[in-house]
Amino acid sequence: MPPLESSPAPPRVAAVLVVCDGEAWLGGVLATLASQRYPELDLVVVDNASSDGSAQLLERRIPADRLVTLPRNVGFARAVATALAHPVVAAADLLLLLHDDLVLAPDALELLVATLEGDPRLGVVGPKLREWSDEGVLAEVGMTIDRFGRAESTVEPAELDQGQHDRTADVLYVNTAGMVLRRELLRELGGFDARFPAFRDDLDLCWRAWLAGRRVAVVPAAVGYHVGAGRARRFGASATAGARYLAERHALAALLKNYGRLRLAWILPLTVLLGVGKVAVFLAIRRFADAGAVTRAYGWNVAQLPRTLRRRRAVQRRRVVSDRELAPLFAPGLTRARLYAEAFGAWLAGGSTGALIDDDVPADADDGRNERTLVRFVRERPAAVTGVVLLVAYLVGLVPLLGGGQVVGGQVAPWPDSPWRFLGAYASPFNGDPLGSHGFASPIQAVLGVASLAGFGSRWLAQRLLVFGLLPLAWLLALRAGRLVTSAAAPRALGATLYALSPVVVGAVGQGRYGVAVVAALLPGLLAVGVRAADPRVAASSAWRAAALLALGLAVALAAAPSLGPLLLATLAAGAAGCVLRRRERAPQAAARLALAGVVALAILSPWLLGLLVDGSLTAVEAVDATALPLWRAATAVPAVVPGLAGAGGIVAALTSGAVAVAAVLLGARRRADVVAVLVGVGGAGAFAAWATARARVPWLWPPALLLPTALALAGLGVVAARSLVGGLRDYAFGARQLAVVVATGLLGVGLLAGVARLAGGPYEALARDPELAPAFVAADEPQVGPYRVLLLAD
Repeated sequence: MPPLESSPAPPRVAAVLVVCDGEAWLGGVLATLASQRYPELDLVVVDNASSDGSAQLLERRIPADRLVTLPRNVGFARAVATALAHPVVAAADLLLLLHDDLVLAPDALELLVATLEGDPRLGVVGPKLREWSDEGVLAEVGMTIDRFGRAESTVEPAELDQGQHDRTADVLYVNTAGMVLRRELLRELGGFDARFPAFRDDLDLCWRAWLAGRRVAVVPAAVGYHVGAGRARRFGASATAGARYLAERHALAALLKNYGRLRLAWILPLTVLLGVGKVAVFLAIRRFADAGAVTRAYGWNVAQLPRTLRRRRAVQRRRVVSDRELAPLFAPGLTRARLYAEAFGAWLAGGSTGALIDDDVPADADDGRNERTLVRFVRERPAAVTGVVLLVAYLVGLVPLLGGGQVVGGQVAPWPDSPWRFLGAYASPFNGDPLGSHGFASPIQAVLGVASLAGFGSRWLAQRLLVFGLLPLAWLLALRAGRLVTSAAAPRALGATLYALSPVVVGAVGQGRYGVAVVAALLPGLLAVGVRAADPRVAASSAWRAAALLALGLAVALAAAPSLGPLLLATLAAGAAGCVLRRRERAPQAAARLALAGVVALAILSPWLLGLLVDGSLTAVEAVDATALPLWRAATAVPAVVPGLAGAGGIVAALTSGAVAVAAVLLGARRRADVVAVLVGVGGAGAFAAWATARARVPWLWPPALLLPTALALAGLGVVAARSLVGGLRDYAFGARQLAVVVATGLLGVGLLAGVARLAGGPYEALARDPELAPAFVAADEPQVGPYRVLLLAD
């Protein structure tokens, strides 16, 4: 009889377990490894300088010849490289990579090996990962990235595992926790990038495997339970920033190494712009650690560029698969856009800001289930609907100015052909003027230069974003500032609309008064961060971040409109004095933060501001006729600076302002008399200052600009009135109060419709579009500091 053929021996698997302070999970990890049903499994453990008792546990449980102890934590990649030199690992056919916080189901390794051996094109496989603390919740079923390196999961947050992903599928990469791969493939690829101690090392390795012609797949039948890599023990107190730093730097390095030349040529500039945008947003929302993490990540890549390019050449030599063939494995760009939109919406909602008015929804409020779909949509998203309506009206009014050529008028002049012209003018020893003027250049030139980068090299887009984008920015920041009064969206949308449609805000843009328009856009944001910096309920670290942002915002506002400096600084001083008078435990610290913000802003601008005082640049504007701002217009914040407000339109707008104030007093005074009193006081003070300044004919100031606090106070009164409308009238018997509120509501509606009509009518008579304009610095009849009239320092 012929001898019986024996079945081929299963491939030998070496499990490489990397441990770093994993004592809490290590016992379970070792127990599940011992319970694996796969027969040809060896274990080598690398202890990455653990300090929590893991080393002692391993010494008790692991034979000395299978334990490698490192004197310092070298990261996952170097720990695996160290294990590759171990005889057991060197003799293995396959490698199982394990974190110290992963346990595998008893049949997981068997299923992973069977899948890998069943298809010779497969190079890397990984299990389905569930949450350690909640075994029914999915953590990962393979991963991908968008075109610019942002990691994207194929599962939703807290998604339950109901078998919906139980199909073996190709993925861009799998987690190193539970990854099984061919040892020879790891050698051919050059191993992990030793510069990646954690985060995106799995992306880089699997991407290189794909380029070399080997597939990567997730095997959902194999299950692992994972704690996750975001544990604070890895990065101490700066866990989030440390994780972001490593993820950002390694993702960018992976893009540089693995993309082909043609795709990298257009993706890299956009990636850098996204990075700049992220830093700007993190700074704006006071996440300074994250802004620093992104900046350091890009700096690391610049420093490491020679080494990255050497690795890139090796990767591209092994390439057998094109970027086009791998494109289906990447996430679409819309995922990032949706996430950013959700994050921006959460920021606008201001969840971390304490509201002054109780926001409990009345118990008998209608839940809207019986309303029609459109009505329910408007009811559930009042801010979004209001914003879209106003934006459409605004764009309609801008149509004549959106064509080709440059927009000029007032302080708005032809934009330079490159953002670097702004920066060059700021750095010029001649103050940016080819005729050789003296003094320091305005810091706003540097701000405009950096902000112009948002135009992607197009001066047409940059100019329109930085001029006409101020009005939408004012609405958005006013919406955010409304959270100081209430968290309800509809009242905040009303307040933001009242502010954005106020004549002084629209008029500043329409007349080309760029400095006032910048201050109008920033003022609600300055209020929000100022209140947060002075709020004793806010943690000290967060309050100081708010104070830092307040100082930055004040510096930009003062650089744009130094003539409004006394207004801004007086407001800041009043806030600091108010903190002291409160005599609470933390009031002195709050006052110190506000005072320091003002001092820092002045220190940043001091060389330039002193130059203005010396050469008299602030006195270049002619006085305004006192009849242009009578007392009734000042009191209602309706200066005749917008077409249609000189006659009956002005009366309608004034009645609207009065209706808002009356409704707020009638409805909100009982509930929060202090809030109403402060808003009325601020509005009255601003109105009196504007009226008195106009009568005094102050030569260096546009008096309507002093109505900005009044406009913001009226917006706040609108928020109070709208928030109190639902239940406020029920506190009183039916009578004159209800009739007055009905009349006020009617006037408010008429006023808002008139304001939207003015917005759609394009109240920009001082601005014009001309494609044949010469650079602004040849216009010697214009007072200026710097080469562009948009940078005029006097109002």
